[in-house]
Amino acid sequence: MSLELTRELSVLTVIRIGLLLASLWLPSLHAAPEKLPAGLEIGICDDQAEWPPFIYFERASGKKGKQIVGYSVDVISRILNEAKISYSVQLLPWSRCVAELKLGKRFQLTLNVSHNPERARDFLFSRPYYRLHSYYFYSKHTFPDGLALASAQALKRYRLCGVAGFNYVPYGLTPDDLDTSARSLLQLPPKLHRDRCDVFVEKLEVMAGYTSLGQDILADFSLGYAPLPGIEPSPFHMMVSRQWPYASALIELLDAGINQLESKGELTRFKQRYRLSQ
Repeated sequence: MSLELTRELSVLTVIRIGLLLASLWLPSLHAAPEKLPAGLEIGICDDQAEWPPFIYFERASGKKGKQIVGYSVDVISRILNEAKISYSVQLLPWSRCVAELKLGKRFQLTLNVSHNPERARDFLFSRPYYRLHSYYFYSKHTFPDGLALASAQALKRYRLCGVAGFNYVPYGLTPDDLDTSARSLLQLPPKLHRDRCDVFVEKLEVMAGYTSLGQDILADFSLGYAPLPGIEPSPFHMMVSRQWPYASALIELLDAGINQLESKGELTRFKQRYRLSQ
C-alpha cells in the first residue's frame, strides 16, 4: 500500500470518528425533554379584550366577574387536569401577552391563535382545535347599496382597519395595509360609522360571541357584513414559546389531548355549549 493511500485512509478514519462523536453529542445538547416534569405549573395568557365565546370573563346579570370561561378554557382545563398539571390563566393586553410568552418565563402558553410565518419563528403550534369563518364588515351609511367583494384581493381597494397584534396575513395583508390603532374588536364598528375606515375583516363566530358579554354587535342594522370570498375556514391553535425548555413536550401533550377529546365527542359537546358550528 502506498504512503499516499495510507494517509487518505487515515484522514477518512478521523472524519468518520468525528462524525460519530458529533452524532452522539449533538442530540444530547439540543433534544427536547421527553416529558413534562412533576410539580410543573403552566402560565397561560390571552387577550384582555376577550375573544368570546372562546375566552372571556363570565358575566352575571350583565356584570363582569372574575372567572375566566369559554370554549378554549374548557378544552385546556380538561387536558391539563387529566394530566395532573397545575396552571393559571390571565388576560393581558395582547401585545404584552405575546411579548412575555416569547420569553417563556412567566407565561408559556396562549390558547387562541392563527398561524403565520412570523409567529412560527418564535412559537410552536398545537394541531388546530376549531375553525372560524372570515367575514368582511362595512357601514351601510357609507355603502347604502351594500358592498360586494369578489375576493380577498379586493380588500386593498378600501380603507381597512383592524386590531393591533391581530393576524391579517391569511388575507394577503401587511401592517401597512391597515389602520390597526384599535385595541379591541368593539372599537371597529364605530370607526366604520364615523367614516374612519371602510372595511374590517373578522371571524363571524367571535362577533356573534359578544352576545355573551352583553354586546349584540350583529343587531346593529347599520352594520353590513358578508362572507369573504375565497377564504377557507381559518384554523386556530394553542401556541407555546420556543424558549421554554419543555415546549415540544407540552405540544405533544396538547395534540394528544385534543385528539382524545375529538375522538370521544367532547370537542363537539364543548362547541354545542357555546353555540359554535361543527
